[in-house]
Amino acid sequence: MDGVTVVTAVLNEGENIGNFMRSLDSVGDVQELVIVDDGSTDSTLETINSFKGHYSLKLIRRDRKMGTVSAQIAGARQASSEFVVVMDADMQHDPSIIKILDEEIRKGYDIVIASRMVDGGASNRPPVRGIISRGANFLAHLFIPQTRGVRDIMSGYFIARREIVADLKDLRDSYKILLYIFASRRGLRYTEIPYKFKPRSGGESKVVSGLDFLLRYLAELMHYVRVEFNVEG
Repeated sequence: MDGVTVVTAVLNEGENIGNFMRSLDSVGDVQELVIVDDGSTDSTLETINSFKGHYSLKLIRRDRKMGTVSAQIAGARQASSEFVVVMDADMQHDPSIIKILDEEIRKGYDIVIASRMVDGGASNRPPVRGIISRGANFLAHLFIPQTRGVRDIMSGYFIARREIVADLKDLRDSYKILLYIFASRRGLRYTEIPYKFKPRSGGESKVVSGLDFLLRYLAELMHYVRVEFNVEG
């Protein structure tokens, strides 16, 4: 398969999933879509099923929420392409960037990150969310040395060689897979390209904010500090 596989984790994205799937039609680099559903109770599954036969689509259904990282690893393991694009289905990640990500990774990188923090990148989040994100980046750089060259280690949008994601050990109730990747591997060849993070077009955000986010993030970060080559095989 010459194109890329898009992997996305969803939970009650009925208001966005149809628009997301249609948006991939215009991206010629996308040859396959793997969706991992963690127990949606709205119209998400019905909408996904309406696209069957539209293009190469794989749906992995799980009966409960097990965390974004676990879902993304499961999706990558089902991918048929050499390269997988990990992104959200809430329309905050611009699908037009996939072409650039694909072009860049074929230059010999292991991973190419869509970054809000490099020149040309931007986020439409409220200022407080921006401060939190930059603080989370700072803590990652402080505790996990191999992340220090990454400007946007909190990005949830990137392309990687399939095995970079698929060979990670499953990890439940975790949400920052890029951080997990860099904590688990050494010597990754990577680069960042700018993109503009869009506001959510519909549905409810699953992101925990405020003190709850900080506590959850610190717990996840401390787990990654203890990770050492946490890959299968």
